[in-house]
Amino acid sequence: MAHATNDQSGFDGLCTQWQQHWPAIARARQNAPAIRKQIHDAIAEHDSGLIPSDAALVVFGSLSRNEWTSGSDVDWTLLLDTGANPQHYRVAQRVGDILAELDLAKPGNTGTFGNMTFSHDLIHQIGGQEDTNINQTRRLLMILESTAIVGSVVHQRVLKQILQRYVHDGLPMALTDEKAALEVPRFLLNDIVRYWRTMAVDYAKKAWDSPNHKWALRKSKLRLSRKLMFASGLLMCFACELQEANADTHLFDHEHPESRLVNVLLKQVSLTPLDRLCNALLQLSSPQTAGRLLGAYDRFLAILDDPPSRRTLTQLTPQTATGNELFDEVQQLGETFNEALEALFLDDHQALAQCIRRYGIF
Repeated sequence: MAHATNDQSGFDGLCTQWQQHWPAIARARQNAPAIRKQIHDAIAEHDSGLIPSDAALVVFGSLSRNEWTSGSDVDWTLLLDTGANPQHYRVAQRVGDILAELDLAKPGNTGTFGNMTFSHDLIHQIGGQEDTNINQTRRLLMILESTAIVGSVVHQRVLKQILQRYVHDGLPMALTDEKAALEVPRFLLNDIVRYWRTMAVDYAKKAWDSPNHKWALRKSKLRLSRKLMFASGLLMCFACELQEANADTHLFDHEHPESRLVNVLLKQVSLTPLDRLCNALLQLSSPQTAGRLLGAYDRFLAILDDPPSRRTLTQLTPQTATGNELFDEVQQLGETFNEALEALFLDDHQALAQCIRRYGIF
């Protein structure tokens, strides 16, 4: 098994320690911060005080994951950690206008992005009838893949409050002893699993409603980028138990288990999905598994970054996809990616395999 031997971690650490290179991933990781800076500077040029002190401009998707390609759009929301104010709507409108002036692709028309999000709903409406698909999506993406372009303090405050809600409601009653070992946060884990299943069901719904609209592109994203996000969410939760097993427990003698668990999760949330995956590969897997996973994902991003290839995936239908070489290749990439994930979670490391069996199945 491979283990981290220096201070580098994530994708960059994996490339350095195993002396491998995935150019499409590296290019996307360079492009995303440049686009985020472009947005930040455009807002500052318009009005440095446009985003109120009780709000944050938060982005999701490939722009937040550091996987920006030439066809990516900007999924954003104005996160409000305050009471309602009529001016908030005008701020959100102006943000949309500024992004349009930058000629960046708009988010989809589902209503999930491109508008306002109130922290109260994210924190308090978890489960039940009030937890709509949109609210669930915003909350889980806030945890799994969000970045604040403006208002990082508000963004971090809301993230911590969301995690505190998950941990407080899901903390085992046995964890009253300050020296007790941490466990996987089952409440959060269940919601991540629920969100993954929701994405799969929503894909089928969209395919039913509009069978010829971006069908092949949506399918490829479900099998690769969406699945990466889900796998990274599992690793986020499992890290609470796996890291605890290797921690110096005396360092936490005076910290309540709830605070310890929230802090572990906050460290995981600060990483992109790919960096969470790469840390797991460094610590729990082998170069062979990493090569298959990242090789498939690198080729997938290269295809998305090639305008003709992306256009082909956008235009293919279930009827025209049969025999199409590009679609066949993307399908195979999905198979390779899935098989490598199975190797990581089930075969390469006993402790991770025990986590997936204990928490991920039943």
